[in-house]
Amino acid sequence: MKLTKKLEAEVLKVYHTYWDSYSNGDIKTFAGTLDKTFEMIGTSESEIGHTREDGIKFLKAQVKELVGKVEMRNRKISVVPANELMLVNERCDIYILNGQDWSFYSKIRISTFLRKTTSGWKVFQQHGSLPDMRVQEGETLAVKKISKENLQLRDAIKRRTIELENKNRELEIETALEKVRSIAMSMKERVDMLKICKTISLQLAKLGVRETRNVQTAIFNVPKGTYMNYEYYAKHDKTFITETTYTDHKVARAFAAKMLKGKGEVSITYIKGREKVKEWLNYQKGTNVFIDTYLNTATSLTYYWYSLGPVALGISTYIPLTKDEQGLFSRFLKVFELAYRRYLDIEKAEAQAREAQIEASLEKVRAQALGMRKPEELTNICEVLFKELKHLGFTELRNSMINIHDDDKKTFVNYDYSDEIGKSITPLYYDIHPVIKKQIKQIRSADDAFSETVFKGRDLASWKAFRKSRGEKEDKRIKNSTALYYYFYSIGTGSIGISTFTAINEEKRELLKRFRNVFAFAYRRYMDVAQAEAQAREAQIEAALERVRAASMAMRDSSALSHYLQSVC
Repeated sequence: MKLTKKLEAEVLKVYHTYWDSYSNGDIKTFAGTLDKTFEMIGTSESEIGHTREDGIKFLKAQVKELVGKVEMRNRKISVVPANELMLVNERCDIYILNGQDWSFYSKIRISTFLRKTTSGWKVFQQHGSLPDMRVQEGETLAVKKISKENLQLRDAIKRRTIELENKNRELEIETALEKVRSIAMSMKERVDMLKICKTISLQLAKLGVRETRNVQTAIFNVPKGTYMNYEYYAKHDKTFITETTYTDHKVARAFAAKMLKGKGEVSITYIKGREKVKEWLNYQKGTNVFIDTYLNTATSLTYYWYSLGPVALGISTYIPLTKDEQGLFSRFLKVFELAYRRYLDIEKAEAQAREAQIEASLEKVRAQALGMRKPEELTNICEVLFKELKHLGFTELRNSMINIHDDDKKTFVNYDYSDEIGKSITPLYYDIHPVIKKQIKQIRSADDAFSETVFKGRDLASWKAFRKSRGEKEDKRIKNSTALYYYFYSIGTGSIGISTFTAINEEKRELLKRFRNVFAFAYRRYMDVAQAEAQAREAQIEAALERVRAASMAMRDSSALSHYLQSVC
């Protein structure tokens, strides 16, 4: 087909109508320029169509982005016949509206085929392309630049991968910390500190920390030289609460001294070599701590402690931790601090509840003692004392006793109560047994004296034989016991005390002393009242005697005797 001026004008009219309607979003006009077999390949990945409907659909989707915001400038257009078709080539600059200013976007090359139909010229194929800005003059492909960009892309991917791995790791750590934090917030009693230790250990294992031996605490009691150790042993899957002495070994003393310097202090102790580990294990066997059998074959043991002042969080491992693992464990310190504050709140609440419980028990003994009217009722006080001590946790208790002494006669009366035998009242001599004689000497030495006697081995056998020889009621618990402990506090004119099958700690001794104080006050009051009543009775008798004496002195003859006898009777 020969291109004429008239033919060129017809083709360009349709071509410009195509692009004008496209730029203005005039879908109806745009659709009128398209052939029913319209094909389109544009400059974007989504700009592909195989039908007239595809072209219309594409324009509808682009209206908001195109209309009034895109212009084709510096247009260079040529028409080339291609058999029965017309090819329109165009090169131009694309400008876009950037705010209020028009900015150059890119150069573009467009090839458009039109063909004659019964209704005129129609666009049946349109292709657009943007020049590759990476290609330099004289190049077809920017191979070097692409290679460089590929390297940069690989580096970017590596960096992004590392970033994602770090973020995932951080997320794992935060999840682990949150689990510990959740348990800390839900603590209801001090023993829940064991859950904190166990959870930290389990979460460290999930985070990749291997060969953990135990996670533990050190809640210091400086006056006693001990710390309360809540601990979880990973390989044994066991928890323990132990009051541990830190003053009997140089390693323990050094660790405690470092921790007690204050918050932020760190103590790391390395025990290297099988012999050194066994030496440490042998020391532990002489203490009250859990004996870790895995140390029999261990070649190293490392302790890591982190101080919060009066408390520390620690971990021991069979192989040393890496720097990263140490840093990871230290992150649990803040969460543990939350648990410790919760622990202190619980401890305070428990102490207040315990004190209220003790006061209630003391009041029961006080009331019983103040209501006493005769000595025999001392057994009632022994019974109340026994039951209240049991209620307060004296599980090792055998009996409770009150002894009232008579130094002039060298005798005393033992008032006794036990749940096995019941109440008993027994008069005894000071020298009936050397141990009793020694106890009385201690008790009578001062008004606030204390006496402790322990029977074990041969001494216990001798004591059992002595009790049997006196025909005392048999207490099966004594018969089967391997030890017997007696604790007495002076009440001035006697003593109050208990006997147990195991030793009681300092806290229970102090509690027994408080009961002594309550009873001693009430008993002194009883003695004062009894003495006042005795004095009143004596005064009453003296008054009666004086009346008799006066009447007898006033008699003058025998007839007055009858009157005297009547007045006396």
